[in-house]
Amino acid sequence: EMAIVRGGLRSSGPVVVELLIEVRPSPSSSWEREPLELGNRLQVGDYVDAQDSARKWYEAIVREVTPETVKVHYFGWGSRWDTDLPRMKGINPKLNPPAPLWTKTARWREQIKVGDEVEIRESTSMVQRPKWHRATVLAVGKATDPPRELEGTAELEVLEDNGAGKKVPLKLLKR
Repeated sequence: EMAIVRGGLRSSGPVVVELLIEVRPSPSSSWEREPLELGNRLQVGDYVDAQDSARKWYEAIVREVTPETVKVHYFGWGSRWDTDLPRMKGINPKLNPPAPLWTKTARWREQIKVGDEVEIRESTSMVQRPKWHRATVLAVGKATDPPRELEGTAELEVLEDNGAGKKVPLKLLKR
């Protein structure tokens, strides 16, 4: 059963405030909207914001989902930093569950423009000792441009270990 409550008062005059109040028949029954919570909707291939053990938020992709945890891969980091996070709050007080993409991280790609100075990693450098260079943005594609094939990308980004010690192409969306 749900009810919408309208009301509210502000010094400059009345304001309408809508609240959604969800009521359960008993304390042990599930919430009607529970399936809509992010932790219950996560799937392999979803993009999320994920917090690391140092409590810093990064863009990440969901690599594995279990009933209690979500394994995430932080973009720009080696797979050795992949982390199992709790699916829901309260399971692990030291780690937060994933959050919707760009709710904890900046949408920095939208700010890049021609002439900006950026740091790029040399694609042939080793993961253990990456070589970084300063570069200047020469062109920026539009959101409507078709996706391009990755060329010269570091192995870290296009290959992953298949568990048997063999490198295979990284599949971001497995569904």
